[in-house]
Amino acid sequence: MNETQTQGGPELPPLYEAVLDADQLDALFADLAAQALPVEVVVRDRARQATAGPRAATTLPEARALLVPGAIRAVQLRYPWDGAVWWDTLTPVAAGFRLIRVRHDPTLFA
Repeated sequence: MNETQTQGGPELPPLYEAVLDADQLDALFADLAAQALPVEVVVRDRARQATAGPRAATTLPEARALLVPGAIRAVQLRYPWDGAVWWDTLTPVAAGFRLIRVRHDPTLFA
């Protein structure tokens, strides 16, 4: 995974980018499920809106089921891990699934 950094300006949280194949996507969802972490799921539908409530996927399996066939534009998974809050944004692309991972300071959400 490549780390993206900015030069100058305000300090931004670490950002990582990768393209996952179907097996790697499955492994990511399995790892999150196995850790029994509290995962917040945010769905971006084709209308380019963040959805919440009844239209949003509320579980990891629901999010994966919408993402794999391209029924949604993207899904964002937000979870605590190793002293940080991580936001993984997954988007279907021709080569698989683009992952943008951002590590946030947990004190920003306290």
